[in-house]
Amino acid sequence: MRMRSIVVKMGISIFVSFFVLLIPLTYVFYQLFSNLFGDSVIEDLKAKGQHYSVLIANLHNENQVFEAGEELSQISKEGVRLIDNTGKIIFNSGMPLELQVSEVEEQRLLRGQSIQRLEFSPFYSLNGIWVGIPIQNSVTNVAAVLLYDNAKLLGYAKQKLKYVFLLTIVGAILMAIGLTTFLSNRLGQPLVEIAQLIRGMSGTKPKLLKKERIQGHDEIAYIYRAINDLSDELYRYYSTRNDFLANISHEIRTPLTYIQGYSIALKQGLYQDEKIKIEYLTIIEKESQRILKMVGDLINFSKIENGQFIIYKELCDVKGLITETIDNFTPMMNEKLLSLEMNLPTCDIHAVCDPERIKQVLFNLLDNAIRYTPQEGQLFIILKEREEWIEIRLKDTGIGIAQEELPLIWERFYRSEKSRDRLLGGVGLGLSIVKNLMELHHGTITVTSMLGVGTEFVLCLPKDSRDDKGSM
Repeated sequence: MRMRSIVVKMGISIFVSFFVLLIPLTYVFYQLFSNLFGDSVIEDLKAKGQHYSVLIANLHNENQVFEAGEELSQISKEGVRLIDNTGKIIFNSGMPLELQVSEVEEQRLLRGQSIQRLEFSPFYSLNGIWVGIPIQNSVTNVAAVLLYDNAKLLGYAKQKLKYVFLLTIVGAILMAIGLTTFLSNRLGQPLVEIAQLIRGMSGTKPKLLKKERIQGHDEIAYIYRAINDLSDELYRYYSTRNDFLANISHEIRTPLTYIQGYSIALKQGLYQDEKIKIEYLTIIEKESQRILKMVGDLINFSKIENGQFIIYKELCDVKGLITETIDNFTPMMNEKLLSLEMNLPTCDIHAVCDPERIKQVLFNLLDNAIRYTPQEGQLFIILKEREEWIEIRLKDTGIGIAQEELPLIWERFYRSEKSRDRLLGGVGLGLSIVKNLMELHHGTITVTSMLGVGTEFVLCLPKDSRDDKGSM
């Protein structure tokens, strides 16, 4: 529910925004309306005031002035007020006494300047428009004539505008509620699901959640799909990591058990002749090398993960690197009666690379090929020189890899058919390291395989990448 509070806050913000915009817009609308209406009335009052001022200027005494005022109030719908040169009201008809001429306005009239005023507000009842016209060259002491229009139409419009204002407020409230509901369904619920998805990613092992429950192409749907993909990656990572921990404990325990057992046998002299002693020592050496290889893979993997893995390139004979690596596996191939067919050029083929790392790549691939190829199987190694690349093909007639597992074999900790892999050894880091080593050389590695037929790896190594070092 906390996520929904975001939507509530957004709804309140929208509501407040409506009012922040509504109040000044309403004020501006009132001003525009009153000015447009008032300007036409003012012009009409000024014209009448000019005419009346000329008539009054020709009068000779106060009685005539008073009679003229009465006559003007009868024939005119406007209120009439006459003031003398001291600001005193001589005659008033139809003009509210509350409307008084200010000192500034009085001074302007005495200087022969006209005045005007618009009294209009949606919140007050006293409304009207009036003008003051000075009387030039008056025989009497009458200084100015003031005409007043009570602007009943303006007052009527004011009431209507009040209703519009209230309806606008109600509309703003309903719109804010509607937008809040819409945002709750369109934005709030996806955010809740995203929070649940992230929460499911926490812990020792993320849960595998449902896919694509949020549809669309907006930012929320994009974020949801990205987090969903991340959840899948984390789920697979934690699964393979747990398998890795189980595998590594088994893989280390087994050779250590052999080493411990045969060491005790040698120490206590539990062997019949020198031949058995040599056999025990060979087993200890073999199991020690197996542990060293696993430790080396772990160290390399740690360096790759931390961005500390560095290669040192130099001009190397690739054909020589292949033959040196094969020599290390001759005893293993003889033990399994495997045949090796090599198709290597007669001349040397050179490339700028790290010789130890390329031998490590070949070592891992050959080791896998020998371990997963049955007795009396075949291995093939082909080396070809292209225009800018050197191509190495390593093929076996082993048990093969399922098609659905091929994209996964490069992932760290991944092992195909784990029960079978446990019997053959390995912790699931070899091919991940191989792929990273090839990328460090700006090269590529691809694989094709068929169950029961065999597997072929193709390495493409650039002849010269020009940089002296590369690092992850």
